[in-house]
Amino acid sequence: MKNLLRCLLALSVGVLAADKPRLGHTPEQLRPFLEAKTWTVISLDPMEVIEGRQLPFDDPFGSPPPGSKEVEAAPASPKPKLKPDQIFHDYPILGKHTLPVTPEMRLIIQDLDRAGRLSGGDGMPACYFPRHGIRVVDGGRVYDLQICYQCSIANLYVGNERAGGFHFHDKSPQAPNPNALNAILKKAGVKMSPH
Repeated sequence: MKNLLRCLLALSVGVLAADKPRLGHTPEQLRPFLEAKTWTVISLDPMEVIEGRQLPFDDPFGSPPPGSKEVEAAPASPKPKLKPDQIFHDYPILGKHTLPVTPEMRLIIQDLDRAGRLSGGDGMPACYFPRHGIRVVDGGRVYDLQICYQCSIANLYVGNERAGGFHFHDKSPQAPNPNALNAILKKAGVKMSPH
């Protein structure tokens, strides 16, 4: 329920970010993930970082009004600044694990691609709380995939530049879900988001 409220709140305040490129991807953009021998699987805190500080996850409007009992009883402590290697495309890294790619892992990408093509990229939710990332390095180039299973959106990056993305909403029983990535992270003992 709390996550649904966050999505609705994000929609109501216009977090859709009209300045971001329209969603869309090509099979070639996913090829590095499918052909890689190793992946770095990344666990993300879905709380966006802006200019080295984290935005309050439960309060998108900032601090409570002055005089609020909550502020007087427990003032918010400032969030620590994060180093660039602790951030994955604007989201804090909770942990990561590099491992050889298996055929089962490639199914993660294939399922996202299939669902993205079926959805057509339209009807994108305004919320975005990514908890998963996959990084591949090939020939000195870095390819990143940032995934929000909650809002059914994936963003693709080449280096630091956003190269595309897609909405993968799929109501079928085979809809993409975080279980496979969660299993990899748990097995490696990587910290995961409690949200």
